[in-house]
Amino acid sequence: MLSKLAAKTARRPLTALSATTTLAAASYAAYTEHNASLIPLESIPRSHYDPSAIQSYWSARPLSAASRVAHIACEIGPVAFDYLCRFQLLPRLGLVDAASNSEVEARELAIKLRGALTELGPTFIKVGQQLSIRPDLVSPTVLYELQRLCDAVPPFECGVAMRVLAEELRLRASGAADTVRGGNGNINDSNDNSLSQEEIDSTILSVFQEMPRLVASASLGQVYKAKLLKSHPSNSNKISEAIASDEVAIKIQRPDIYEQVTLDLYLLQTHGKTVDRLCSIFTHQIPYHEKFINGFANGAYMELNYENEAWNQVYFRRELGRRFNSSNNSSASGNDYDTAYNDNNTSFLNWFRAWDTSRQGDRVIVPKVYTQFTTERILVTEWIHGKPLAQSSKEQIRQLIPVGVELFLCQLLDIGKFHADPHPGNLYVTIKEGKPTLALLDFGLIANVDSSARTAMTNAIINLLQGDYDTLIAHDAKHLGFLPPDMDVTELKPILKTILKAGLVDSGSNLHDRRRNLMAISKELNQVFFEYPFSVPPFFALVTRGLGLLEGIALSGDPSFDIFKASYPYAKKRAVETLSVRDYGKISRNLMSLRLFESQAN
Repeated sequence: MLSKLAAKTARRPLTALSATTTLAAASYAAYTEHNASLIPLESIPRSHYDPSAIQSYWSARPLSAASRVAHIACEIGPVAFDYLCRFQLLPRLGLVDAASNSEVEARELAIKLRGALTELGPTFIKVGQQLSIRPDLVSPTVLYELQRLCDAVPPFECGVAMRVLAEELRLRASGAADTVRGGNGNINDSNDNSLSQEEIDSTILSVFQEMPRLVASASLGQVYKAKLLKSHPSNSNKISEAIASDEVAIKIQRPDIYEQVTLDLYLLQTHGKTVDRLCSIFTHQIPYHEKFINGFANGAYMELNYENEAWNQVYFRRELGRRFNSSNNSSASGNDYDTAYNDNNTSFLNWFRAWDTSRQGDRVIVPKVYTQFTTERILVTEWIHGKPLAQSSKEQIRQLIPVGVELFLCQLLDIGKFHADPHPGNLYVTIKEGKPTLALLDFGLIANVDSSARTAMTNAIINLLQGDYDTLIAHDAKHLGFLPPDMDVTELKPILKTILKAGLVDSGSNLHDRRRNLMAISKELNQVFFEYPFSVPPFFALVTRGLGLLEGIALSGDPSFDIFKASYPYAKKRAVETLSVRDYGKISRNLMSLRLFESQAN
């Protein structure tokens, strides 16, 4: 049999050469993969995104990379091929009229793309989520479907999660969480599974009153609920001298997620040009590899370290507490508010200050972080009792939506850091001191807005409030990076003016004459962003997404809700504070329309 096969192969030298080459390549790849297995994943730093370290690690593992590439091709390939045939090849051959491709067909392909990204796992889900806030890169049809991406996945075994939790608690108790951990998140020991079940249980029960209970699962980890012991000593140290018996949320990272995400990031980096071409199938403009992929990779990588999320949460708890906590506001009665408004001798700036200090109560809270238990793989925070804002009563929604609007604008125009994952599950309503309070959750992904961008946005708001659309489009849009500096905006001005005027009420106009909400206007803007050479800053898209989320929740309980009216008080306050005493009179007539809005709404 073998002799016949050898004789047959000998008569076909090209076949023999091909088979020999393939066998040699496979053998070399297997040899390389085996040698690379001796290099631990800890060679990739967890504290920061290092593309060269990731490339060095995964380039030595060609079989693993090839297997993942094959999986990606199987999921994305059919969708791309379907699009090329329907919307590119057949129309160019004259076999199909391009105009006959309906919105329904485009939506079908977008749904398939969403399914493919979901099947490929956390990294590609997050790629889709990042594209969903880039209307300049993605068509409105695809944009809508990508916004529906959800990172909920089936939970991994609770036994595995409890082992991870016990390992991390022991590392934290020993004070060596950052020095003895393996790069894959496991203890850097030849016996990673050396903990017995009894040791796992005893470690966990030395911190919590009972074994944690699973409540939610996501792509990077899953969340458990537990209750802390009042105090607990460790063998040689005390993690906490005295801990109140608080209920806590414990986020535990998936044990294999670090390896999976770094492999995907390596492929995105290595095959960046190919990725750009794939993206261009569904986008109007080809995304710039270094800018988009590197920006995404850095954010996704930072999410893998829960200590980064803990730092973000502590920061926002402090900054939002200063701005939304009643202890930081001086008292001001309703009479002060009206007197400041009606007194012709009182400056408009003082009126806004009176408005700002008249709001009492803790209106926004961020759960506290138990840093003594938090590591790169576990995050322990205060448990928030309540329900999502979207599921709350109409009265609570009516009370808290204006707070939520101010919350998003405050991050954009004042704080300079922005919650980059606004969705219904991250906005909760809890009762504090008998009053409904808005709770902001999940700080794994944060966007930064530098001071120059904040100033530029404030100036843009001033020009918007003044109705100075020419300056807004010709100057502010370019300064913020929406448009190229040398672009002629003559054609664009009338288009944007029409859209923007539909969302604003000029002084003396009737509020009820305008029936278009933010999302309707946003869809029109997205179409313009896609058709013209716009580059939408991520922070702007996130603000629009956050405000759109709040508007959708509000409209479900109050069909007459006006997101623009709700945004005006804080936006105008920031605008007035930015102006000098000499300048703010320039827009006082437009600002006075706020009182008109209130009287019309009532």
